[in-house]
Amino acid sequence: MNEFGCYLKEFMEKKNLKLEYAAEKIGVSFGSLGHYIKGRRSPSYKFLEKFFNAFNISPEEQQKIITMVEEDKMPEEMKKLKKEGTKVKSQSMISISDLEIKTEMIRVPVYNSVSAGAGLEPNPEPVDVILLPKNVAEGCVIIKVYGDSMEPTIKDGFSVMVKQEVEVGNNDIGIFIHEGEALVKRYRCFDGHCYLYSDNSDYPPREIRKNDEFKICGKVIWIMEKV
Repeated sequence: MNEFGCYLKEFMEKKNLKLEYAAEKIGVSFGSLGHYIKGRRSPSYKFLEKFFNAFNISPEEQQKIITMVEEDKMPEEMKKLKKEGTKVKSQSMISISDLEIKTEMIRVPVYNSVSAGAGLEPNPEPVDVILLPKNVAEGCVIIKVYGDSMEPTIKDGFSVMVKQEVEVGNNDIGIFIHEGEALVKRYRCFDGHCYLYSDNSDYPPREIRKNDEFKICGKVIWIMEKV
């Protein structure tokens, strides 16, 4: 059972909810809810939205749950580091200084803008390089992010480590090029349409239309307070 499964089980026990009633109230099948509780499946954003609405979950609790789900999706190599005693915080609050690992290290380039890190700028030059464990950072770049569109998850001045050439799943944060602009956003698809969402609700979602210029550049796997 993963963290979200434990949370869901405890939530239902506290409210004395039967599985059948909870599934009906949320608007999902009995079997799907059972899979989420047992950790056999990772919940989609659409499920979380239904769950939040069904039980009037507060914005603070919503953010806690979203972070929990993201940690459940953490790559296996990061989970191994946690088991080995490495100081790894939640995916949304990782500092390079927290890594205490004795392993093979590689040089990871640091770019000062999303457009440079996404390859939108011609011949971009990294502003720095840092040493990180190879089993975590191979195939990655680090990009500094400015602005408040992804707050509270990614604050102004934070950096993100991006794994290139991997699938960006529904509700994952990634780096994208859309209509000539490089962006760090949350990728969501539902009802046959895909969008780029900001975590800051002041920014409207951007729909990705059929003929739009669109490229997925990589998946955000770590969010760092400082580099």
